[in-house]
Amino acid sequence: MSMDKARLPATARPRRHWRRRLLALFVVFAALAWLLQPQRSGPFMLARLGESLGLQITVQSIDYRLRGTPEVTLDGLVVTQPGHPEPLLQARHARIALPWQTLRSRGNPLVFDRIEVEAPRLDLVATQRWLASRPPAPPTKIPLITHGIGLRDGSIVAPDWRIEGISITAATLHPRQPLHAHVAGRYRDATISIPARLEIIIADPQALPDGMASTIEARGTLALIGTDWALPAQLVAHAPLRFGEGTIRMDPAKLGIVGRYRSGTTSVPFRLGLYGRIIHAESRWTFDPATAVLAGGDVLPEVSVRGSAVLGEDLRLHLAGSMASWPQAWPALPAPLAGSRSPFGLTLDYAGAPALDALISLALRRDATRFDARFRRADVVAWLDATAGSPLPPLQGTLATPRLVLPGATLDGVEIEIEDSRTTSDAVTP
Repeated sequence: MSMDKARLPATARPRRHWRRRLLALFVVFAALAWLLQPQRSGPFMLARLGESLGLQITVQSIDYRLRGTPEVTLDGLVVTQPGHPEPLLQARHARIALPWQTLRSRGNPLVFDRIEVEAPRLDLVATQRWLASRPPAPPTKIPLITHGIGLRDGSIVAPDWRIEGISITAATLHPRQPLHAHVAGRYRDATISIPARLEIIIADPQALPDGMASTIEARGTLALIGTDWALPAQLVAHAPLRFGEGTIRMDPAKLGIVGRYRSGTTSVPFRLGLYGRIIHAESRWTFDPATAVLAGGDVLPEVSVRGSAVLGEDLRLHLAGSMASWPQAWPALPAPLAGSRSPFGLTLDYAGAPALDALISLALRRDATRFDARFRRADVVAWLDATAGSPLPPLQGTLATPRLVLPGATLDGVEIEIEDSRTTSDAVTP
């Protein structure tokens, strides 16, 4: 009797172990079954991710694959900040592939196989509002993406401008190795459109979120397109790039541009070299101090200037320098100006729309002769294209010179004023 009682706990104990094992297996299989139903588990995981970021993340559909290289596919992605209906980010389709190594290490280090995104749309104002609400965070760690990035048909939207048709492709991304990427897109605002297609090299990608400088090189094509003119060009650029608190800084930046100005029947080739400090802050690009060298054969003068340029909702230019000689394609100068070998002193000021539709102020000096003029680019271009009309350009101006030698006459103490009804008195602030 006593021996039977002693054996009972020994026989019951294995049964209890089996029950625990069966319960554990049931939990594991239930979890796997839940994980293998993306439409149930996916939104839950996105909700947890959104809570950690102070965001609400929803998708129309989600799917993932665990065989081979794990892969997550999202359709109809919408990211909003709670309490604000405007989405920060939307995307038609996104595919993220990441190796088992990343899952096993819980993202440390963060390695992806490939990232693809179709039709992402970033709202700049909504994104800035969300970023301002976030607590300070350590610098972003750029992941390793072994088989690259593919982004197409993207857009960035701001109140007064947008960049559309964005595409970015890169064969691979390593945080500490040069990034080679192809970038395309089109900037638009109320007055100008700028399509661009560039090849970009960033020497040290991780340096940028760390607040350090990294060399950036760019080459490719772009065009500035206004309502009645276009300026297609090829670009080469080189600069140390640095991100700061709400700023982008390139100092010094070097740019070489070869292009052609077109308006009506006018077509003028040119070469332009730029050197100086470029800073973006508070929605404005500032190029100051800036040095520019312009040449254009017989039509455009050889000009070398220093000054500043500020581009935001409007454009402000203040440039001063010299013009080496009078272009051969321009009307001949009278004596004694024609015989002088002195360069022309030049000052140019502009404040107005980026399309250069407002008044331009220009001052030229040579020896004791000076010429001050105000004109509109579109009026002068139309005058150049015209086959008949006034022999004088459409501008307001004053010419003062101690002597002019004309056929049959010599004039001393000359001062000429030119008035044109099309040139209004818009302010031009240096």
